[in-house]
Amino acid sequence: MESIIPDLTCIIVLVHNKIDVTKQFLTQLFENTYEKHYHLVIVDNGSTDGTSEYLATLDKDNIHIISLKYNSGVIDGRNLGYERSKHLDYDYLLFLDNDQFVEKEWLEQHIFFMKQGDYDVLGVEAWEMSESFRPLWMAKNPTDVYTYVGAGGMILKRKVVKEIGLFDTSFSPMYFEDPDYCFQCNKRGFHVGWNPHARITHKPHQTMSIISQEDKHKYFRRSLKYFREKWNNYNPPIHKRTKMRESLRYENKHHNHSI
Repeated sequence: MESIIPDLTCIIVLVHNKIDVTKQFLTQLFENTYEKHYHLVIVDNGSTDGTSEYLATLDKDNIHIISLKYNSGVIDGRNLGYERSKHLDYDYLLFLDNDQFVEKEWLEQHIFFMKQGDYDVLGVEAWEMSESFRPLWMAKNPTDVYTYVGAGGMILKRKVVKEIGLFDTSFSPMYFEDPDYCFQCNKRGFHVGWNPHARITHKPHQTMSIISQEDKHKYFRRSLKYFREKWNNYNPPIHKRTKMRESLRYENKHHNHSI
């Protein structure tokens, strides 16, 4: 039996240099994901270290490379990946960072958790915000409450993207686009959730080091200012994670089948 959940997923990944990180990411993705169950859209944001040449060697029907001569940034890059993949047949849209490394049956578990919790949007990292809209902490324990989920590892039903679109480019190149998107989903009545048992390991700072601290602070302040102006009169709901049994159901079902 190849998989419990045969839904098609469109996975969008951005890369910019850091070829060794990208190679490790793709090796684990290929080893741990059934090829016929996903499309992989890779947006190469103007790499100059051999990444572009490496990507050109990937000869799989389900891989789609978008090569740019410039760095479009996180938000514009993800939006472009989605726009260029509209013609593909898929049920879910999923964003991964290339420093997020996946384990066996990660996608099956993620989708199963989404279905059991009746979520429209599901993330693997969740954050609580202050009343002034500053991120306070990242949820660690399954019982933690949270305000929004991050875009890296976020999976969405296709109907959500069709209705809302994708990320607000006023936040470009980065920061606060993910809470903004979660707030948009909340306002439209879509159910946002967090998968605390996701089989995705994030090794941060593998790719962010290419941006200077000065620029990070500048982008953060600018995006925070815009976010506050946009959501000044909005009180976001406080979410709680899905009950533990939703993950255990997948484990039980999985162990009742031979792979």
